[in-house]
Amino acid sequence: MKVKANKHRFRPISFGLTCSDIISKEVQFDYSCKYDIGQDQSDINKLFGVGFFHHHSNSGRFGWRWNIVTQKVELFAYVYNRGRRISEYLCSISLGEICRLSILLEGTGYGFIIQRKGVPAVHKFIEGQTFFIGYKLGAYFGGNRRAPHDMKIWLS
Repeated sequence: MKVKANKHRFRPISFGLTCSDIISKEVQFDYSCKYDIGQDQSDINKLFGVGFFHHHSNSGRFGWRWNIVTQKVELFAYVYNRGRRISEYLCSISLGEICRLSILLEGTGYGFIIQRKGVPAVHKFIEGQTFFIGYKLGAYFGGNRRAPHDMKIWLS
């Protein structure tokens, strides 16, 4: 998938309803995902997840950002629990590295799992409201800033 310069949404757009209790995808960040946006560099971009009713009220997603100092992609758990935003750092990965990301929808929250070849899995649970049926949330660049240039992410 790809986001064009000066846009927020990656194409193709992921949409639809889901009642699954686990969402898993393999991800690989292209070298085009390096960026420098100054004071907003710490903003978290969204990768994929699930929302319930309104995603700024109840949702769970993986987030990411480029770290200029370490030259790695930082992955985050990104949750809205009854309107309160929670973001927690999970791990850093290299550009071109393939990993499996999973979100487990449990009655009291979201389980985030990152699996990488040759590295122990990362597990993190964050409390939040989940419901039987939700809607898919796709990749989005920003916060308040738009993509500074075209970027590619492989997500399957």
